[in-house]
Amino acid sequence: CLRNEIQILINYIATSTKSHKFFLEKEHDNDICFLDTILNYATHDEMNSQVNFMQETNGQGVKPLFSTRDEDVEFKKLLWTSVLYLMRDQDNKEAHRHLIAKNFVNSVLMYIDPNNSSLSTYRWQPPQLKEIQIHGLSILSTLLTLVPEHFHELCGHQTLIKFLSSYNDY
Repeated sequence: CLRNEIQILINYIATSTKSHKFFLEKEHDNDICFLDTILNYATHDEMNSQVNFMQETNGQGVKPLFSTRDEDVEFKKLLWTSVLYLMRDQDNKEAHRHLIAKNFVNSVLMYIDPNNSSLSTYRWQPPQLKEIQIHGLSILSTLLTLVPEHFHELCGHQTLIKFLSSYNDY
């Protein structure tokens, strides 16, 4: 899928900390930076699916951006990896502010929260969900060292404990 191939190239660029400033640049004051665009895509389905996507209010609601096809699972993982690469510089506090503002950590925690009942996590097949959970845990293992206060504000440590207590790998 061309979209995924382009995201792979973006990830290659994001591995260099010298490129990170370009992800935060805006051409005009009203524009959003490229990092925010990545974060919007990376969190869209999770932040817009409290119970289900299409609410019963006059057919209005937010449609999921991604399906449960394998290429969409891969794209989600590629987006999350981009975010990780762009956050790894512990001195890049501006990028960390964007991460917090866009609820990225909360979006990832949704996949490991056993009490989460949103459609964004329940729509995946068990092997897909497991793949997303494993990738999410890997991402969180780095992010929680960069934004530890935010992680605790979200009770991420409690969510991790609940996940580990209830997870069954059979």
